[in-house]
Amino acid sequence: MRRTRVLGQRAPLLWLLLPWIVGLIAGRMTDLTRMGEATLLGVAAALGVVAIRQAPSGGWRWAAAVVGGLTCAGMVAYGVARDRLDEWETLPPREVGLDVRWERRFGVGRDARVVSGWGEVVDAPRHLRDLIGQRIHLSVRMGPEWRGRRPPVAAVVRVEGRLTRVERNPAPDSFAGYLAGQGINFSLSPGVVGEERRAPGAYATFCQRVAERLRVVLALGLEERPAEAAILRAMLLGEQEALTPRQKETFMRTGTLHVFSISGLHIGVIAVAIAGVLGLLRLGAWGTFMGSTALLWLYVDVTGRAPSAVRAFAMVALVQAAWVWRRPRAAVPALVASALVVLLAAPQQLFGASFQMSYGIVASLLMLGLPLGEAWQERIRPWALVPPETWTWLQRAAVAAARGLAASLAIGVATAPVSLLAGVVYFRLLTLGAVAANLVVVPLASLALLAGFASMVSGLMGLESASVLFNHGAALVLAVMERLLVLAEGWPGMHRPASFGDARLGFLALGVVLASLLVGFHHGWDARRGGFWPPFGFAALVLIWLVIRGPAG
Repeated sequence: MRRTRVLGQRAPLLWLLLPWIVGLIAGRMTDLTRMGEATLLGVAAALGVVAIRQAPSGGWRWAAAVVGGLTCAGMVAYGVARDRLDEWETLPPREVGLDVRWERRFGVGRDARVVSGWGEVVDAPRHLRDLIGQRIHLSVRMGPEWRGRRPPVAAVVRVEGRLTRVERNPAPDSFAGYLAGQGINFSLSPGVVGEERRAPGAYATFCQRVAERLRVVLALGLEERPAEAAILRAMLLGEQEALTPRQKETFMRTGTLHVFSISGLHIGVIAVAIAGVLGLLRLGAWGTFMGSTALLWLYVDVTGRAPSAVRAFAMVALVQAAWVWRRPRAAVPALVASALVVLLAAPQQLFGASFQMSYGIVASLLMLGLPLGEAWQERIRPWALVPPETWTWLQRAAVAAARGLAASLAIGVATAPVSLLAGVVYFRLLTLGAVAANLVVVPLASLALLAGFASMVSGLMGLESASVLFNHGAALVLAVMERLLVLAEGWPGMHRPASFGDARLGFLALGVVLASLLVGFHHGWDARRGGFWPPFGFAALVLIWLVIRGPAG
């Protein structure tokens, strides 16, 4: 197996992650009773003892004990995380009054007086005491005492309305499926938000004030161009509600709506920018790491602590830690470790679109995109008979540009199998032009993010004139990006309706693609085992079947 800067990396935590994932899937499919969970927990404990005893010698007995024990534990963990009582399955809708601590608030919809999101129940009537500690979805109207204000995140408010159950195992591409993926068992809608029972703490209030200040900063100099200011806030602060319906449709059809969700792209770019700024202060490796991690988490909190942002933070923090510990060849192990940490803390996230697309695309980028890019770069050997030391600056620039383009194309192509199949599963849209669109959009979005970050830092420091300059630069980049996407939207084959019919077929297809990535990466993409072709070939067969099948499926 040839070794490159990516191939050859070892990720022993896969021994823990894969059986844990299998157990979570099995737990979702089986709907265990309390007795069944207790039995499986006992089996997991027994297998854990066997694994510990067999650890010195290793072998198949140790492997079987580890895999079996974690699979059983994963099945139990899903039921514990879902935290759903059997008697709730027959609970009819009812009018209730609850005290709820807001955790996450969605954007403003068509009616500005309605606020939605989710929160944790902190107090309930005596006959509903089992709801305390439960996360609950809310879509409620503001009471007269709020007068146009909205309840701040982390505040405890009185909410009265109609309580209904979220289905136990809803369709994964539905809103109920999204709620179930967040561990939510109940929804309160319609309803009314009453008095504020408890104000947010000092840190939550601080984050809210910073967010409000950043909204003002990102609009400096763009007062006469509210559309550009709105799209800039949507990208830097994750406020997708700032986008117009037409803009959302364009980004959705071109497969680029992800640039407005605080996720890997945002956290990665902001992390590089923060580390660069702190590097100028000469804080040392550990000082830069600790400072950048703290500031990056502050950004995650200020922008609403979206699950995708938290996952991206975990990935970036682990990669940065690997560099501090002088383990630069640790991108894949860091990805596996972050996935394991997230699924141990919140097992139900495995079944959300955001988790699957985030980790699937990053895995494709690391395990397939980087090796493929290196293979393509090796084939770019112009002037092979001329020693590189004698090349002119123009020749060096041409080779660097060609190799950079090859690496970018490889990354874009490598993520296509996962992103295209996931788009059909969750959005019922086949965006064949998304690969080409993202090759243009991602670099432009990165420039806009850097300019927006510079604007936010300048505004917080009181340098508003600098914020105006950076805002204009970011707005110009975003205007060019939007114009290009509007033109690309009308290209033949850019998008078309598509569906697997049965979502399980889509998840099976995604599973096969991810398995082919693991196998190919493990064997160094050996040509005797198909080289780089298996994930592309399988995805192509599935997509051809979808096109022939037609959108009605």
